[in-house]
Amino acid sequence: MDRAPVVNIDAILDDPALSDENRHGARIAARMAAVGRALGTSQIGVTLTVTPPGKAAWPRHFHHVNEELFLILSGEATLRYGDAAQTLRPGDMVRIAPGTGIPFQLVNAGDEDLRYLAFSGLAATDVFEYPDSGKIGVVTGGGGPMRGPHGRSFFAPASAEVGYWEGEAED
Repeated sequence: MDRAPVVNIDAILDDPALSDENRHGARIAARMAAVGRALGTSQIGVTLTVTPPGKAAWPRHFHHVNEELFLILSGEATLRYGDAAQTLRPGDMVRIAPGTGIPFQLVNAGDEDLRYLAFSGLAATDVFEYPDSGKIGVVTGGGGPMRGPHGRSFFAPASAEVGYWEGEAED
């Protein structure tokens, strides 16, 4: 009888092929481990995220394509969802629907590391918006250790819109 794929999520944090780190300024810091990739998933992404006290893994944003679920394993988080804030504790699970235009962010509100599993769809292309910095981003074909081989990503000010035919030859 074959054994089912099993991984230890803590061990993946130490594997450079399956882990990554975010750091930016005073508010963003996190270690992440590609649990789903380690297990060989193809339809759902699973990421262990570890965020130190007072930090968030990502800026406040929303997705147009991928749905996300977050399961708090340990620590305490503040879920910033739209204009509201809600406390999350171990065992709490949150669904973030795509295409709502409601930005969200998980911030470590405790005095120990916040550990959570993030589950998401693995649509090959997604569009993100970052209302606090006025950016829009498009990612396609993967990208980085968390999703596999690099595809293409593009981030720009949301105000950098051009017309569909701009720059196209007329001959």
